[in-house]
Amino acid sequence: MKRRSFRVGAYPLLIAGVAFVAFNCTSAIPHLSSDELANAKREQHLDLEYGRSTYISNCAGCHQLHRPSKYTATEWGNVFPEMAAKAHLSSLDSASVISYLKASAKSLAKH
Repeated sequence: MKRRSFRVGAYPLLIAGVAFVAFNCTSAIPHLSSDELANAKREQHLDLEYGRSTYISNCAGCHQLHRPSKYTATEWGNVFPEMAAKAHLSSLDSASVISYLKASAKSLAKH
């Protein structure tokens, strides 16, 4: 009797790995609280949930996503433009993402 061996190709494993990482990354990226959302929308009139989803879908391709509270709004303002250029984000997408990141950023009072 011939023994059959089953070989798993690289692509299914790669797809499963990417799906696993994407799922774990998206669950760690917070939604804005209703207060944060209200304050940011009053000031910027941008859809911050769109910024969050754009951040997740575009930035996770190159590196592990950072929690927005890792940096202050000023730090995000310094770091993000270079990353947006590398990700080839449109000006609308870039504005939405930076607005989301700044709305969720670490407050200086939390130091």
